[in-house]
Amino acid sequence: MIFVNQALRPIVARLNGQPLDQTELNRSYRVEIICKGSQEAYVRALML
Repeated sequence: MIFVNQALRPIVARLNGQPLDQTELNRSYRVEIICKGSQEAYVRALML
């Protein structure tokens, strides 16, 4: 059972799209939205 677990681990990791070495990937995004001042609170609520 241990052999099967170790053998299938790289395949499962590739299917899940996660790196094998357990490092955490950080990604940053910048979004600019132009709206009327009266709609600012509503647009902010939509983004959360």
